[in-house]
Amino acid sequence: MAIAGVIGGVTFICGTAATQAIAYLLRISAAPSLMRHGFGLAGVAASVLAAGQTVPISFNYMLGKPWQPTSIGVDVAVRDMLFGLICFRALGGLPKSPLPSDLRYPGAFSRHSLAATNAYADIEERGSIKGIAQVLGCHSCGLRNGPFHADHMPPNYVAKSLDAQFLRKLFRIKTKQRYYPQCRPCSNLQSTAVKTDTRILRTHFAVLRPYHATGVFVGMFSSVTAPSLTAKR
Repeated sequence: MAIAGVIGGVTFICGTAATQAIAYLLRISAAPSLMRHGFGLAGVAASVLAAGQTVPISFNYMLGKPWQPTSIGVDVAVRDMLFGLICFRALGGLPKSPLPSDLRYPGAFSRHSLAATNAYADIEERGSIKGIAQVLGCHSCGLRNGPFHADHMPPNYVAKSLDAQFLRKLFRIKTKQRYYPQCRPCSNLQSTAVKTDTRILRTHFAVLRPYHATGVFVGMFSSVTAPSLTAKR
């Protein structure tokens, strides 16, 4: 079962990394959008299925059995997918988690935040942001290496543009902003992205979170339930 967990774990991590790479090439980010997050969820589901199917294929190879194309039954696929997605969510994963971050929007690691004004964060707010960063890391790249800034979302430049719209000015509707922790390199890149309205994507291939262990559980689950393996017992 331990070997199955390793095989499933490695396969899932490779699958989510491939999802991120494809998303980067297609310019799909973790910015709020049903379509974008649907792409991320589809990538997670495909990685779960790959993790579940790689285990019996690998075991058959280690037993010296000739490789044959495996046909995935609908019931097996649904079972693995549901189990894997439940594990992924229980371990803190979200549909946006495997996607690169667009620096103009809340990133792939954006979760907890603080209510913000258009001013810089004060000492107390910066202390709270530092505490969030120590647990969750930079909301754009996930790194926990400081120092961190209290990043306005939406950025002040965007918020001012929105507030200048006629209807917003007429009804005195102010854009609500939040503070998120952001590392200095991402903050420097964000300045250019916002002022030029350029989609600069920040990847996070080397950053691991608990939800990356989803494949370990899927692999062990598959080793117990796969028909080709349980038949040998």
